[in-house]
Amino acid sequence: MNKLLKYNQAKLEIMNLIAGDSLEIGARLPPERDLVSRFNLSMITVRRALKDLERQGFLERRNRLGTFLRKSIQKEDMERILFIRIYKEEYKETPRPPEYSHHVSELLSQKLINMQFIAAKEPDIATANEAKGCIGIFVQGWLTQEWLDFLKMLNTPTVVLGANPFPDQLPTVSYDWKYAGEGLTEEFISCGYKKIGLINGGPTYYPAKQMYEGYCLAMAKAKRKIDDKLVIWPGHPQMHKHICDYLDANPDCDALIIENGALIPFLQCNWNRPLAHRMPLGMIGDSEASSNFFKHLDHGLLMAFEESIYIAGVDMIFSMFSSEPQANPIKLIRPQLYRSSN
Repeated sequence: MNKLLKYNQAKLEIMNLIAGDSLEIGARLPPERDLVSRFNLSMITVRRALKDLERQGFLERRNRLGTFLRKSIQKEDMERILFIRIYKEEYKETPRPPEYSHHVSELLSQKLINMQFIAAKEPDIATANEAKGCIGIFVQGWLTQEWLDFLKMLNTPTVVLGANPFPDQLPTVSYDWKYAGEGLTEEFISCGYKKIGLINGGPTYYPAKQMYEGYCLAMAKAKRKIDDKLVIWPGHPQMHKHICDYLDANPDCDALIIENGALIPFLQCNWNRPLAHRMPLGMIGDSEASSNFFKHLDHGLLMAFEESIYIAGVDMIFSMFSSEPQANPIKLIRPQLYRSSN
């Protein structure tokens, strides 16, 4: 691990010790040797962290007496982690934080770290300036080669939350969409369905590509030829029309796998059709809409992601602070298969 990470870890550990032990102003901190043993860090690293906290006015080091708390630690004094959301206006996305970002903020706050949020369509000076002084970065959204190069340039510990087309380049916590697509397809094959359709996400959406890989893998294992007309990639803004045309062109489809983002347009297309209740449907549930709809299906499968991305992401970035780093660790969260019982 580089010295910057060790130093940041030491500062975080000392600040957490102060908060965890509820030390009051004037209280004496444990001896330096005890801190070295407690945090499993070198004496040089611990002393550097203590010296910096003294320079910031939090500690007072008295010769031969030890180190004492000089002032309490306030929220504005905490270290920062930047949360970058990469969004696309052409997909009608807005620069607001993702739903789970407030959970990330709460978890970091418990560790005496502030989360700072910024939304951006492309790398820019404003994002680079926000990253200055941060001890880590979370990234979520439409990661491109340009963004990858930009993040590497920042030289700050970074974890991608969600789909990452460059898993060998940046540490990642993501859902295993390939496993989900393969599992749904295998389940339909085992039930005897012959024409299994896939209404996927847009062609540039990385989870959709992974779902398709899983679909193809299951078909290959079953020695089935893939019928291209049974697979569509209806991106915005013509998703509704593409799905309606697909359903009209494939009346003999006997089972259907639907990507999350295509679920609402699919239901709209079936407003006056019995298809949604007649045909077995397979969904991947990382959204409330898919989970709720699944409950009303007569014949359906749901791959539900039940482990939290944000908890695993916070754990990963802190493991990067506190241990020798792996070469771009990746955690793929696998879903649980459920069958409707209506």
